[in-house]
Amino acid sequence: MIDIKTVFVCIMHISLFYAAAYTVFWFSQKTYKGFGCWTLANLSYSGIYGAVLLRLVISDGASIAAVAVLTPLSAMLYADGVLRFTQNNPLPRSAYLVLVPVVPAALYFYYGTDWFAMRTAILLAAITPFNFITCWRLATFQTDTGKVLYRIGGAFFVMRYVGLAFGTVMLFFGRANMRIFESPDTGAYLLFTMLGVLGAGVFFFLLHAQRAQEERDDAQRTVANMLKAAQGLAQ
Repeated sequence: MIDIKTVFVCIMHISLFYAAAYTVFWFSQKTYKGFGCWTLANLSYSGIYGAVLLRLVISDGASIAAVAVLTPLSAMLYADGVLRFTQNNPLPRSAYLVLVPVVPAALYFYYGTDWFAMRTAILLAAITPFNFITCWRLATFQTDTGKVLYRIGGAFFVMRYVGLAFGTVMLFFGRANMRIFESPDTGAYLLFTMLGVLGAGVFFFLLHAQRAQEERDDAQRTVANMLKAAQGLAQ
């Protein structure tokens, strides 16, 4: 059987590593719009799994509140970063107000009636529109060098979403009263989620490399055209 705590630790450290790598890259290399959002999104995503692991040492209520904040926040930051990168338009600030109903609702299904499956469903509903924005924008965006890379990135985000959706469905079918570390299906969908996290982290670096290459190609074409124009004038 898959050790669920170990998978949680792996996902937490993978996201934290990407956040640290993005931060170093942010301050040492040229970056484009959206990179800061992606850095914060990875940090938030790492915090989700860290907060869940803290349930082993602190009260569940504090952990549930943290997860209820960080889960939609990370989805919003990813969507915000993708919109900034692809069309220079940020996510509307009003979208972040989705946090206002999510936290009380999640806490109600802990303090009012302890229903793990419903808490997970609330978080799934909260991230769905933002995950859709991310996947749709990546799937439809095109550049001179093609759109394959963007579609692959969208697929990684679909994997992350499907992981949470599958876990929610399994909780509703007979295991709704189980804790997250007790469900025998949790480890399976978390491994699927971890693959999505790994791929998405590399994907953002590849996007930046492609954008930088496109700028170099444009600059070379501009210089070549200027040289041709100068030679034409000289003749």
